[in-house]
Amino acid sequence: ILIMLIGMIEFGIIFNTYLTLNNAARDGVRMASVGHSDSEINNRIDEITDTLNATAMTITISPSAANRNRGDAVQVLIEYNHQVFTPFIGALIGNTIELQGTTTMRIE
Repeated sequence: ILIMLIGMIEFGIIFNTYLTLNNAARDGVRMASVGHSDSEINNRIDEITDTLNATAMTITISPSAANRNRGDAVQVLIEYNHQVFTPFIGALIGNTIELQGTTTMRIE
């Protein structure tokens, strides 16, 4: 029962991280679609994901601010290497799980 409880807690932490990444990507792509710069978008994503390890996260905004044209699509992709907290669960599924949040939106 204890192993099952620990597994449920670990799954909850992983799912929360996944939702945080998706929310940050959605907020970032919305900013990109209305004309904000890449640095402003990165700062906003950092604010939203402040509970996550910033060194394990990669943010990709494409196209860059200089190449964005009205009506084109812009995409924000956030990749994150989540460290599993429980050694027993890490032995079963691996110590690191790669999660990503991505959103695409049309530039206004």
